[in-house]
Amino acid sequence: MRRCKKFFKLNTTPFQQWVELASLYLEGKAEIWFEGYMCRVEGIIDWEEFSGAICSRFGNRTDIVEEINKPMQEGDVDEYVKRFKELKSLMHSLNSLLPKSYYIYNFISGLKEDSKLMLKILKLVTLMIAFDQVKWQEESNNVLLARKNKFMPRPATVVQTGRPVGNLQTNYVNDN
Repeated sequence: MRRCKKFFKLNTTPFQQWVELASLYLEGKAEIWFEGYMCRVEGIIDWEEFSGAICSRFGNRTDIVEEINKPMQEGDVDEYVKRFKELKSLMHSLNSLLPKSYYIYNFISGLKEDSKLMLKILKLVTLMIAFDQVKWQEESNNVLLARKNKFMPRPATVVQTGRPVGNLQTNYVNDN
């Protein structure tokens, strides 16, 4: 549906022709569904109604809504941003009236805790700024973690000496 919409906009296709032109490319089950759908609909249907109907019939709308409402960053930020952009695009095709704040809130809520707090403080107004800021935040977190690991003393190593020390036969030696 996104590719159709993009094609129509690039070719300045009149909005009233979008559904009719898209229907020419339906095949198999989609074509049969469309014929039945048009018999039930009175008058001319607009693109939003058509794309919503076809997505609800052939797409997995529930999963998209569920995933964008409860996103979870599992890997690095780039993977999360890429997946969130895909979900936003799919969600926008289902409901183009959702405000920017909806997407910003859901994006931030799915971030790992170490990035989420900083982005909440910033009160971001666009997703693009949120995407940039979270990448900077991840970079900052990585630098801090590297510094912490560099200056953390390694734990002492236990070595068997063979000499009794009380009931134990061990001495502690620091490898550093």
